[in-house]
Amino acid sequence: MRTKRTLLNMAYALGSSLLLLLLGRKTVHFETGCDSKVKDQKVKKGSLVTRPEQPVRPGRAFAGWYADESCTKRWDFDNDKVEDNMTLYAKWL
Repeated sequence: MRTKRTLLNMAYALGSSLLLLLLGRKTVHFETGCDSKVKDQKVKKGSLVTRPEQPVRPGRAFAGWYADESCTKRWDFDNDKVEDNMTLYAKWL
């Protein structure tokens, strides 16, 4: 009986740890506004996101990634940290 209880406690602890680990992961979606797709990234809360490959849009010049849809808040991949699920928007000129 004691072994069964120990195994149940271990399973519960492992499940709780896994849940906490999963809850700490955030999704960063990259919205290009065109046919060029950029893969979402899963990152740990409070960490940096990896700069993705630059998208391509015929006849337009890529001008960076922004934290807002209006493209007024440029994302700084060297300093800005992910705190929640988010979308970064491509700016085109």
